[in-house]
Amino acid sequence: FDFLEDSEVASPAWPLRLVAREEGATADLWLSAPEGTRLWRARAPGPPGRPVRRFLLLESRKRHGSFTTVFAPRRTVRSVEIRDAEMVVEHADGTVHEHAGSRESWRIDLRSGDATSSIELAGAVPARAATSELARGLDRAATHDGRPRIVVGEREVMLTLGEGNYRRSEQTWEKAGRPTATLRLRATRGELQVVVASHTGAPVLIPDDAVNEMDNEHPDVNASGMQLYLATHASFTGALLRPAPDGVARVRPLTRDPMPISATSVMTPDGWEIRCSIPIGATRDLDLAVVVNEIPPGRERRRGQLVLGGGAGEWVYLRGDRHDMRESARLTIGP
Repeated sequence: FDFLEDSEVASPAWPLRLVAREEGATADLWLSAPEGTRLWRARAPGPPGRPVRRFLLLESRKRHGSFTTVFAPRRTVRSVEIRDAEMVVEHADGTVHEHAGSRESWRIDLRSGDATSSIELAGAVPARAATSELARGLDRAATHDGRPRIVVGEREVMLTLGEGNYRRSEQTWEKAGRPTATLRLRATRGELQVVVASHTGAPVLIPDDAVNEMDNEHPDVNASGMQLYLATHASFTGALLRPAPDGVARVRPLTRDPMPISATSVMTPDGWEIRCSIPIGATRDLDLAVVVNEIPPGRERRRGQLVLGGGAGEWVYLRGDRHDMRESARLTIGP
């Protein structure tokens, strides 16, 4: 990015202890990250009206894991020990806080001299179950994290995304005209075939050289189209696809490794359709995310999104072309 200055990168041993300083104030900071995580440091523009400042960024290629941060602005923490889902924080006055997390709660045991007490934080929200109106081909035993599991083979699988998959803006799904999208999947001869038919009304098309001078996002997020992501244990790739009048879908890579995809498009009476073919070789298990951008004519920004494996209760604002793969489907390639 051309707005970055003095960028540096390191691969430290974790956990890492740092000291933050600004305008005479100091604070202690502990960071823990999965092995192999890289630490970037760079200077970039600060908040409006403030000068350029230094930022830290953690970069990890792992698909699962967590970053743990302990921030002590009053510098009252003597040491921090971080291991998996447990953490021990020792304060300068000898008080010790032991943190332990689980899927249902977070527990803090406090020790100060001979006195002990504990705090139990409950009310964890379980991973949301699949909300797609799935037709045939679905293994109804969802994955452990609540995502739908779909067996895909020579026989085509069809899914419908509707109200339960709608990520809204100021209008609800009902007030947006009840938009839907149909997703058809088929795996044959080392290829995954994905067909998305958007039933969202007349498509909004933009020229290939469109610019968006008043927005940080690429202009194609506010046009008719879809975002497609594939992940395996060894790779992650994504692309944004837009229908076009000439029948050749426009494809923009969203990840460092471009998706090897061929795609065509067609306009339909109630929207548009994009057909994709993606080589997957002998892969038998992968994660698929599909996000359909919904925008009516005359609107400057998309009104909402239809999301495979998610969307309900969410808001579309500030998402750009990014996506959390926790909202996806686990595909098993079968006969």
